[in-house]
Amino acid sequence: GMVSTRLAAMAMVSIIVFLRCEDSFLKSKSRNRIQRIKLSKKTLMRIRGGEDLFAEKAYWEQRYKTEIENSTSNLTTNFEWYCKYESCKKYIYNALNISDAQIGNKSLIDEQKAAKKILVLGCGNSNLSLELLQDGFPQTESIDYSDTIINYMQKAHPSFAHKFLKMDMLNLSSIANSSYNLLMDKGALDAVFCGENSFENVKTALTGFSRILKPDGWYIMITYGPKTVRLMHLNDPRFSWEIFYAPLDVAIEKSKDATASNELIEKSSVKDDEDQTLLEHGDAVKRFHLYGMHKKPSVTV
Repeated sequence: GMVSTRLAAMAMVSIIVFLRCEDSFLKSKSRNRIQRIKLSKKTLMRIRGGEDLFAEKAYWEQRYKTEIENSTSNLTTNFEWYCKYESCKKYIYNALNISDAQIGNKSLIDEQKAAKKILVLGCGNSNLSLELLQDGFPQTESIDYSDTIINYMQKAHPSFAHKFLKMDMLNLSSIANSSYNLLMDKGALDAVFCGENSFENVKTALTGFSRILKPDGWYIMITYGPKTVRLMHLNDPRFSWEIFYAPLDVAIEKSKDATASNELIEKSSVKDDEDQTLLEHGDAVKRFHLYGMHKKPSVTV
């Protein structure tokens, strides 16, 4: 309907802005300061925002309020960044040492899943948290710094209300060291890259992620950023991570409103062998990037 079409168009525009944000950032970086990111007037008009909007809490508060108000019925709205749970499920299972080959022993799998502690970073109104809980991971928790969306998710899913926590991922001081087996990030760090002092803030975030991961734990990041702009941050020796990479090709549903956006994505994408927009059988397929950071068992912080 109109709501799904509007959300599809919003997804296209969001990806465009992230890509332009990254490109502008890299071009404007200087030795002593990072200039504020400039977006074209057309882009600003489309997203009705301002500079560095994806890194601004006020933007997300207003966006979530608008999405909730525009939902066709109460407590049904959700917005999925980049990909759905099914697209990344196999990587989550691999990271947690849960194999589909063990499916014959359901009790063993259920026991393994129940023991895993998962934290979804910048959960927003994605279904990822709920799908993890429904897939048998009862120790899944989710954080976001938006009061609006945490209140909404708690109200929308009362049986899981205690699983949604208001917290800024740049300040995880209330979480103890070595708390989680898995951290899931689907576009959360990308938003940080769009703000001022982004390199410093990204380092702060990654330092916190490393600290709260259990030894032998995993941080999975799904991003639009290819290796050329992400590995420089992930390879920081202080984290002692083993880094794994996989391209993630996601089909983008076409709609009348999204067609122009698909073309814009194709034109504005970072030109990299690992970052391509492909047109197959009339459908747009966007390549995202999945990075798995494995915290070595010998590392405690």
